Amino acid sequence: MRVLIIGGTKFIGPHVVRQFVDQGHDVLLYHRGQTETELPKGVRHTRSPLASMPVLRFPRELLAQSFDAVVHMIPMGEADSRAATEAFRGRAARVVALSSGDVYRAYGRPTGAEPGPIERGLLHEDSPLRSVLYPYRKQAKSTSDLLYDYEKILWSVRF
Repeated sequence: MRVLIIGGTKFIGPHVVRQFVDQGHDVLLYHRGQTETELPKGVRHTRSPLASMPVLRFPRELLAQSFDAVVHMIPMGEADSRAATEAFRGRAARVVALSSGDVYRAYGRPTGAEPGPIERGLLHEDSPLRSVLYPYRKQAKSTSDLLYDYEKILWSVRF
């Protein structure tokens, strides 16, 4: 399988890359080139300042290729999620956008961002999502601040 990973050099990214390589997949990373993590041999890189968050544009060399999967490791909101979806529509069999635990209602309860008591137990894919959207908007310094549009539960597109 040919896999494009957007980001992938920090946090859980290197683990995801290694898992794909260990399973025999062909992996290409698209990133800024500011973090050069030790990754398995054979992992290819496309480095570009366009890969800065939010990732809204992709170089021609990526758009000229097709992939079985595009894994977006750093989607911060609707705009960059849509950008990846539109860029790879017809070029990828699927686009997977990874998220974080902050999409769940239980995440917002201890911080006071979500009303109600703290929820006990483990989260799973069917756990209730947040009802309060744009949880970091009040912390944004301006409307161009990444925190202003940070929201991960608005986007859902099927090819």
